[in-house]
Amino acid sequence: MINLQMNKLIVMKKFVISFYLIGAVVSLFAQETVLPAKEQKGSYFLTNATIHVGNGKVINNGTIKVTNGKIEAVGDNIAIPAGADNVTDLKGQDLYSKEFDTKEEKLIREFIRKYPLEKIIEYYQKYK
Repeated sequence: MINLQMNKLIVMKKFVISFYLIGAVVSLFAQETVLPAKEQKGSYFLTNATIHVGNGKVINNGTIKVTNGKIEAVGDNIAIPAGADNVTDLKGQDLYSKEFDTKEEKLIREFIRKYPLEKIIEYYQKYK
């Protein structure tokens, strides 16, 4: 009986580890190669976003001005020229000062956060 339980536990661990590994491999191929990035010309604006600067400061209804591929200004009083056509309204969206993850990485991280290996094993042992 104990050997059977141990075998089931080992199989479950292998399944979970395989799931994590498959997710990691899928995320590696989730997007096309973007290096080196194309040179960006001109300016564009991201407006009405909640901007999390990274030092604990949060700017509500903020604007980010990007010029030639580099962030030029961040704040809640950035002037947008009249007639500017490169303006994206991000109302209701949050922007963080870190690299953004692919959708697959976010899903895997959320799954790991919600269901750590110990909880999966505990659930399996409880309801087997």
